[in-house]
Amino acid sequence: MIMLLYRNQNDDIELFEDNFFQGQPNKDNLIEIAIAIVDRGYEGVLIHHRKLRNGELFIAVNYREDTIEGALFAEICDAFELQLKIPRPENVLRFIKLAYQSLESEA
Repeated sequence: MIMLLYRNQNDDIELFEDNFFQGQPNKDNLIEIAIAIVDRGYEGVLIHHRKLRNGELFIAVNYREDTIEGALFAEICDAFELQLKIPRPENVLRFIKLAYQSLESEA
C-alpha cells in the first residue's frame, strides 16, 4: 500500500491512499478527463507525476475551483468517489468550451 501526503496548489493538504484509487472502476476515465483538459490548454487543472522507487507511477491531479474547468473537474471527482458514472472527456471539453463562450458573450 502506498500513502502519500502532499500540499496541493490551493494550499490544502491531500492524502492519497492507492488502495482506494485502484479499486475504482472509472480511474482511467478520470485521468483521461484531466489529460484532455490540460492538453486543451485550460489552466485550472494540473497533472503532476513522479516515478516511485518501486517503479510505479504516481499521478496527482490538482484543480482550481475558481475556474470553469476546475469546478467541473471537482464535480466529476465527487461523482468518481461515489462510484457514479462520469462523463466522457469530449463531453467535458464541449461543456467547458460552451461555458467560456457564454462568459465571453456576457462581457
